[in-house]
Amino acid sequence: MDIHSAEAHMEKVLQYLEQMHDNNSSLYFKTREKLKNISNDLFKGLKLVSEILEEDSLVVEAEFEGTDESIISSVKSMKEQSEEISQVIDRVDNFVYSPHPEAKVTYDPGKLSAKKRKHIVYAYGQVLKKVAGASTPYKSVKDCAALIWRWYDTRFFLSSQTCPRFHYNIRNIPECIKWIVLAYSKHLSDHTLDSFLSDFDIWLSSLVSPKAGNNYLLPYEIFKIGRETTVSDISQASIMIWDILFDLGYSDLSKDDLADVKLQSETIYNLAVKIAPDVADNYVYYEDDDSLLRSLEVS
Repeated sequence: MDIHSAEAHMEKVLQYLEQMHDNNSSLYFKTREKLKNISNDLFKGLKLVSEILEEDSLVVEAEFEGTDESIISSVKSMKEQSEEISQVIDRVDNFVYSPHPEAKVTYDPGKLSAKKRKHIVYAYGQVLKKVAGASTPYKSVKDCAALIWRWYDTRFFLSSQTCPRFHYNIRNIPECIKWIVLAYSKHLSDHTLDSFLSDFDIWLSSLVSPKAGNNYLLPYEIFKIGRETTVSDISQASIMIWDILFDLGYSDLSKDDLADVKLQSETIYNLAVKIAPDVADNYVYYEDDDSLLRSLEVS
């Protein structure tokens, strides 16, 4: 599908909804359900369109100066309308489907401005680069930090000059970093780190190839570990590496000026508590037990 056919399909949807509106008849329950699904899809589409237009400001060195003012005005209008639509959807959902009519429906738009989003992207870049170059006696931690920085630098900065634009949810950045640590630690423990790093390098190379169309945030293997985390994906090594990275400087990414796009100091430990409680129960903070560092091959 191209932009022209997408526009044509949208016109047909709007024509159908106009006919239904003009008909002004009562609706069956299943019809109301389908209308709610349509309203959700339209809301998601409106948000995506506004984000696609707004994300131009995240390209390296790009600014809004010189941009068509009508586009900026349209984006602002879309953002306001999407918030209103979302509130209507929530109210309808509560009225038709909620088993507890008295329950309060709250809506937090949580929309970050283009300026704030750009600040967050660059703040992450500065901290990840600093930690990657930090001095630490733990080689595996240093290598993991270097990998995370190389991924971030290539995906968000270098690739913007060569690859087609990719779109993403900025709130996924903390999760991506956590997933890389999980994947790295898993391969460290499984003694398969060399093949993992080799595959990752190949994937990163595809981001700076002018012929590539890699529009993904992460290699599929890492994405899968993050989305479908199992007991075997969590180890004491992953908790320990995360703790050391935090002490080296990742804590700077847990500050309030990053809104809700923040790293959490105990995110992997809390995940272990939920999925692999035995791993969490046996964990000892790395500064309290050097032998654990050696046994996990972190040092």
